[in-house]
Amino acid sequence: MADRNSPPVPGTSSDPAIAPGSAGSPALSARDRKLPVVAASIGNFVEWYDYAIYGTLAVVLATLFFPEQSTTAALLLTYAGYAVASVLRPAGALLFGALGDRLGRRSALSAVVLLMSVSTAAIGLLPTYADIGVWAPVLLFTCRALQGLSAGGEYGGSASFLAEYAPPGRRALYTSWQTFTVLLSFLVGALLGALLTRGLGQDALLSWAWRIPFLVALPLGVVGLYLRLRLQDTPAFTELHSRQEISRSPLKETAREHRGALARVWGLAFFGTAATFVFLTYSTTYTVVTLKSSLDVALTGLSIGLAVGLVLCPFVGIAADRWGRRPVMIGSTVVVLVLTYPVFLLMGQGSAPAIAAGFVLFSVLITLYTGAAPAVLTEAFPTRVRYSGLSMGYSVAGSLTGLLTPFVLEWLIDHTGTAIGPSLWILATGAVGLAAAIRLPETRGAELS
Repeated sequence: MADRNSPPVPGTSSDPAIAPGSAGSPALSARDRKLPVVAASIGNFVEWYDYAIYGTLAVVLATLFFPEQSTTAALLLTYAGYAVASVLRPAGALLFGALGDRLGRRSALSAVVLLMSVSTAAIGLLPTYADIGVWAPVLLFTCRALQGLSAGGEYGGSASFLAEYAPPGRRALYTSWQTFTVLLSFLVGALLGALLTRGLGQDALLSWAWRIPFLVALPLGVVGLYLRLRLQDTPAFTELHSRQEISRSPLKETAREHRGALARVWGLAFFGTAATFVFLTYSTTYTVVTLKSSLDVALTGLSIGLAVGLVLCPFVGIAADRWGRRPVMIGSTVVVLVLTYPVFLLMGQGSAPAIAAGFVLFSVLITLYTGAAPAVLTEAFPTRVRYSGLSMGYSVAGSLTGLLTPFVLEWLIDHTGTAIGPSLWILATGAVGLAAAIRLPETRGAELS
């Protein structure tokens, strides 16, 4: 149903400086598309930078905020920060998804990047357990809750923005920037952690230097907000608004008319978010705590692996544009399922070269899957409910994996051994992802609306 009483939308057809058009319109030049790609990507970078730096410094945060616990208990309590953020992600998806589908992608994404950058930087200002006791972890979890709220609205909005600005036949390449910025955020987080550890030493890192990576999020967020406020809204949303076809209730419409798409998005995202956590976040802690290696070795290996993934990412998008979404998603899922256990065995040898090789392979595996995923997820919904549908499906999956993964991994390692434990979790979530991939319709070349 069209909403003929919807308010004017800044940056859309109600703005006289902006002419409506259709997604992929030839009126948009490569230069016209450049700023939207950068603006969408930088917000996604800030969101995942938080996850990257929190996971990278989990061992340090455990020492600072839960010093009276055993190593395992302190790590589990630190990872509970992921659970706190995960609980709030669906709420953020509902809030910002509805905002993005009714008032425009630009408005929602601007609010999201501001909230994320402020809450991330706030962690860098927190007093530790030694300063204020139990209130320190309480404040830490409060910041994580705000981050979870903003994260619920980021992925769906930025992925929709990239897809709706993409030219015909290059949508997977454009949306692969979503994955590129995830990998880039982890790379920057790993390099900062390695630089601080190697350049300042463990004592300085525990004393004050751990705050720096979190504080960096604030200027990044300011840049992201500035770029997003300069944007026109997407051509697809602008045209929808000009025809007065904005959904009255995008959340209800999504739940009523797109349940199959929601289920497929949930299955794909459930596997993707679990694999991302295991390969790019948990593997650092696994290297230090389980393999008894140094944080420097772990961060160096992670940095090398992420650099390889960055190079590979656009080629995965190109492959999905050329050969289709289904073969890339099914093939990459099978590759992940087959190779995860051998890669953990390789890292289990404990040498620095073996650990670095494991990180490289992990990065390749996750990139093969997630490089094409944003195109598949955005193409699952029509323009009028895309932000809401994608945010709902993705955030619920991310919430569940965020709640379960840290604790399942610790339990599996304690009960099954160092290599097989994480592999079992990947196999379990991968089975869900494979089932969803097999049921995908082929959407290469399909119109977004």
